[in-house]
Amino acid sequence: EFNNLKAGNYQICINLTNYQDVQSQIELGIGQSLRRDVSMELLPPALRVMNDARQDISELNFGIAKTDVSRSFNIFNDGAETLKWKITYTADWIKSVSITEGVLNRGETESIIVIIDRSVLTEEQNITTLHITSNNGSKQLTLKVGDFPEVEEPSDNNNPSDDNNSSDEDNPSNLGDL
Repeated sequence: EFNNLKAGNYQICINLTNYQDVQSQIELGIGQSLRRDVSMELLPPALRVMNDARQDISELNFGIAKTDVSRSFNIFNDGAETLKWKITYTADWIKSVSITEGVLNRGETESIIVIIDRSVLTEEQNITTLHITSNNGSKQLTLKVGDFPEVEEPSDNNNPSDDNNSSDEDNPSNLGDL
């Protein structure tokens, strides 16, 4: 309620946490009393995919270590309404995703664990996408796995003829005719 306003044009801005802002123009005449009802809309759910530090992410990298088979990420509802979400994927090397669908209320987070099966990977880098859909948009999370065959170490045979670090001065047989 605003009392003792002078006649004129006014802009009213109303904001409330978790609701869309409302702006309205009014014209107030001399001695006029005015009442306005305002409808405010609750903000929709907002899908976010984050790491444990609450930073938005778009990729999980599993690296090349043979024992490194799990990664986690979080789905967060950054909106005011309930978020309904679902994860789909197609790669046969994804062994499991801990939770593939759920419902999150405002401000709630769900931790998801992805486990891969390195035995079915190709020798090259493997890339796939987790598709995360919701009742208000979607996100894609790229999964990358670098799985390379072990490189055989050169044998240590201590053969001096294979030593390329010796100079001609160190080896009299390489000096030729003097």
